[in-house]
Amino acid sequence: MLTTLINLLLALMTTDADAEALRRTAPEPITLAAARENLIGARIAGALTDIDPDLLLAIGWHESNYTSNYVQPEPPDPHDPEQRPRVSCGVMTPYPFVGTCPTSATLAEQYLDGAVHLRQWMERTTMPILGYAGIAGSCSAGPVIRRGHDLCGYEREMRDRAELIRCARVNGTACILWIATTAKG
Repeated sequence: MLTTLINLLLALMTTDADAEALRRTAPEPITLAAARENLIGARIAGALTDIDPDLLLAIGWHESNYTSNYVQPEPPDPHDPEQRPRVSCGVMTPYPFVGTCPTSATLAEQYLDGAVHLRQWMERTTMPILGYAGIAGSCSAGPVIRRGHDLCGYEREMRDRAELIRCARVNGTACILWIATTAKG
C-alpha cells in the first residue's frame, strides 16, 4: 500500500524534464502536454498493477504513438460465423472486440485497461508481451507477420523501448546517440 501511494505521488510530480525526455524518444512528434499526460497515465497504471510504467509507455508508443482514444481496426475473429469487424481501443489497444470504442476514458484509464490486460498475461506466461499482442505460443512455428512486421520480436522490442525511455529520463543527453540509432526502429 505504501509503495502504491508513493508511486501515485511520483506520478503527480511528473516534471517538464520527464516529459521532454519522453518526447525525445518518440519517433513521431508529440507535444509536451501529451508527453506529460502519457507519463502520468502510465505511472498511475504502473503503480496500480505493479508494472514498469516505462514498459507501458513503450507499448503505448507502439500501439498508438501515444494517442488517446486510439481506434485500431482489427480483422474479424476467424471463429465468428458472422465475421463481424472488430476494433481495439485506447492508447495501448489491449484487446479486440466487436462494437464501438468508448471515447470518454481518460488516458490514465486507457493505460490502466492495457496494464490490467498485460498483468493477466504476466501471471500466465514468461513472454507476456507476446500474449498481450495476441500471439502467445505462435512464434514456435516461425515468424508471425502482421502489418508487415514480425511480431515474434515484439517482446524484446518493447523491453528495449522501455529501457530507451528510462535512459532518456535518467541520463538526459547521454542517451542522444542511443536514441538517434534506435528510436526510429
